[in-house]
Amino acid sequence: MEITPAFKSEVFRPLVTIIIPGAFSIAPYIILTGYYIPKTFDFWDAHPAAVVGIVLVATIAADLILDDLGSHIETKYWDERLERVEPGHKERWKDYLALELKDELIAQRLVPGSRVIQHCMPPR
Repeated sequence: MEITPAFKSEVFRPLVTIIIPGAFSIAPYIILTGYYIPKTFDFWDAHPAAVVGIVLVATIAADLILDDLGSHIETKYWDERLERVEPGHKERWKDYLALELKDELIAQRLVPGSRVIQHCMPPR
């Protein structure tokens, strides 16, 4: 029994693309909240499961907001500039996203529902 397929896309990719960036983006705010509002630690001690839930939801929300903002910047500004400099870029990008690997489309590696996928991929 191989363990590597379990970490292929179901566990590792969401962890790397959602949890870790979101945690890095909210970590300073959590630290500052604990530093400037000492009662935060009292709440943490009294309700550790609630704090973990709040931090997890905040982590996911922060990442989704930042991902949407980044996708918007990419599709509205960078892709437009690149298309002017390098005509045909959008078509090559669509062709690249439609490429199939052994078991998935390349576009599936991007976060589902991402503005990049919505902008570039035709509906199936």
